[in-house]
This record gives sequence, structure tokens and C-alpha cells, in this order.
Amino acid sequence: MQEPGVEDSTTDRNQYCQNWLVDFFFKNDCIKCKILVVSFWALWFNRNRVYHEGLTPKEQEVISFIKAYMVENELLEGSLVPKTVTKSVKWEPPDGDMAKIYFDASFQQDLNTSKAGIIARNKDGLIMVACIYPSTNISTPEMAEAWAWLHVVTFGEELGFREICVEGDTLMVDKGVTTTGEDRSCISNVIKAVKSKYAKMAIEGFEGDEQRLVLFSFRVSA
Repeated sequence: MQEPGVEDSTTDRNQYCQNWLVDFFFKNDCIKCKILVVSFWALWFNRNRVYHEGLTPKEQEVISFIKAYMVENELLEGSLVPKTVTKSVKWEPPDGDMAKIYFDASFQQDLNTSKAGIIARNKDGLIMVACIYPSTNISTPEMAEAWAWLHVVTFGEELGFREICVEGDTLMVDKGVTTTGEDRSCISNVIKAVKSKYAKMAIEGFEGDEQRLVLFSFRVSA
């Protein structure tokens, strides 16, 4: 029997974990705490998959799941760019082996900062990579969207995608990068940088209006 006042090893471990969690949440910022919570949730979810379905996920799959969830959560919580959604948009897979990249931008006016959230999926809808690009000295929502576009094309180029489909809700920037005339807007310099990337890509298709997400397809030029 256990002696009075003496805790067994299980109780000691539980108490240590509780103290560690309290200390972690007390000392770290909201982002780190959120990542920890999401990580616990992802691990528990996949533990249940192992138990109930006999599926053992790969380490990279769990990491990608956590990153993608954080990206989507960041955009939902931090976006100050007004959006008007008049119809539901269903994700459609890209053609063939093309990668599909979805992106969005958030703008924080009081700090003059923005973040571009980017998620790349393959034809099966599986997340290949997800990331967030922060930008500083951003004065308008349009500039935040323009920088998001630049991050997307740079992102695709650096990862070596030969064929990508890009989807986002940035109508003003989309029109700017597809027009051939001189751009005199406040985002002209960023648009020029985006167009310089297009020199290495061929635009295969464009469609969109004010009520729809715009869709671009690119193929790296030979």
C-alpha cells in the first residue's frame, strides 16, 4: 500500500506535466501556446486513427497538418481586409500533375504589417506545403494583396514547380498583373516585380469577376 503523504510515480508525472503546462502558457506568447495546443490535438487525432483505423501517419504528414491548420487559423483571425462572398466556392483539383496554390492576405493597419498565407495541394487535395510570409511597411490592403501575389510566384519558383495553378481573392492586383499598360497605382513597383517573375512563366488561363475567385495557371517556360 502507498504510505500517507507519498505520491506514486504516475501522480508525480501528472503533477509535473500540469506544472510544465502552466509554466509554458505563462511564459510564452499566444502564438506558441496555440501551436502547442494544435500539436496536442493533431497527435491525439492521429493516435485515434492508429487505434480505430490501424493507420500510422508519417511524421511529415502530421507536421504539414499542423502548419496548414495554423495558416488557415491565422488568416481567419487576423484578416482585416473586407471580403464579400456571394456564393460558396468548392475546391477543385488541378489538372494532371499540376500543383494548386491557394493564398490570402491579412492586413494590420495600426502596425502597417501584413501576412500572406499560402497552401499548396496536389491533385488529390493533399497538402504539399504551407507557410506564412510576413511583410512590413505595408500601408494599404491593396499593397498587402500585391505582396501576397509576389510571395506566391516566388514561392512556386523556389520550390521548383514547373506547372502551378494559383487561386486567390485579390481582384485589383489580378487585373494589374494581367494588363499590358503602364501601372501608376500605389502598388506599381510590386506589380512590376510580379510581372518580372512571369517572364519565366506562361499564363495559360484566366477567369474571374467581382463575385468569383480569380484563377491563374502557369507553366514554366522552356
